Amino acid sequence: MTEADDVERLLPFAGNDPGRALRLRRALDRLRESPDPEIRAMADDVLTGRLAFRDLLTDARFNRVTAERVPQFFQQWDALDEGQKATIVAEGRAQREQDRAEAARLRRDDA
Repeated sequence: MTEADDVERLLPFAGNDPGRALRLRRALDRLRESPDPEIRAMADDVLTGRLAFRDLLTDARFNRVTAERVPQFFQQWDALDEGQKATIVAEGRAQREQDRAEAARLRRDDA
């Protein structure tokens, strides 16, 4: 499967936003690098079509691992000043637009 195929398959979970679907696809790639072998295997299973994305989101093991990291994220976020937060938000918005453009290009190239 190509990245464009993965984007198409993830569209329903991304509100039919190709940019979000591309970010989900790339997040799954990062999960494939997790130190947790179960998380790596689940991400690989989603990307190869052996596991539905919905099943990943409802998996107790996946939720346990991700829930352990949420407090760390909020601690780091809370430690930032307002200017740093604004910069991160602006960078995220710019990245979102780049992802939408990239997803559109992938879909055109795959057609």
